Amino acid sequence: MGGMLKKLFADWNKLEIFLLIFGVTAVIVAFFLGEERDLLSLFTSCFGVVGVLFVAKGLIAGQWLCAVFVSLYAWLSFRSQYYGELILVLCFTLPSNVAAIVTWLKHPSKDARKVEVNTISKAEWAWLALAVVVCTVGAYFLLKALNTAEVVVSTISFITSIFAAYLLIRRSEYYAVFYILNDIILIVLWSLALFKGAGVLPSIISYCAFLCNDLYGFFDWRKRSRQQRQKAYGQP
Repeated sequence: MGGMLKKLFADWNKLEIFLLIFGVTAVIVAFFLGEERDLLSLFTSCFGVVGVLFVAKGLIAGQWLCAVFVSLYAWLSFRSQYYGELILVLCFTLPSNVAAIVTWLKHPSKDARKVEVNTISKAEWAWLALAVVVCTVGAYFLLKALNTAEVVVSTISFITSIFAAYLLIRRSEYYAVFYILNDIILIVLWSLALFKGAGVLPSIISYCAFLCNDLYGFFDWRKRSRQQRQKAYGQP
């Protein structure tokens, strides 16, 4: 076990180690500072912080950690009556984790622990833009029909999560852009739940950590993408 952990963290730089320690520590501190100490929210947040950072590094193990995270998150969403989040997790996010695990395992980089970065074509981006518009309208009316709390915020979270997960399956560095938007939305969403007395402070803090990790992930994936092009085609 010790040798496996040593191998897993062998190439972590100081910033990555700081992000990991900061994220987990912030969630634990928030748990003890909160008026309502919700253990499920704490465990969910810890799995999420670690999983997102692993994904930011392109580590395949990150997808397994995220699968645990979204499973726990589904119950939190149900309990808080955020049915849009619940539907998203059960019908898309969790299955997309499985799909990402499969595609990432099929396309490893030279470092077998990590995934190879993919380039999305202009035609695929055009279809994605059209899909964003159609899905946003459809999601809004669906969530409104379900009497979802904070329907506008939930709709935006719904859409950004779907396309972030799709781009993650497609191994594009731009997955992080959608997740950055989603992080901001979810910070707002769970802050509203906090005002209602729910013990979700660790979730709010964790999404702040997710935001930092996704920002780092975008730049790290772009760096690895450039390195791949340089090695394959001699392009800058």
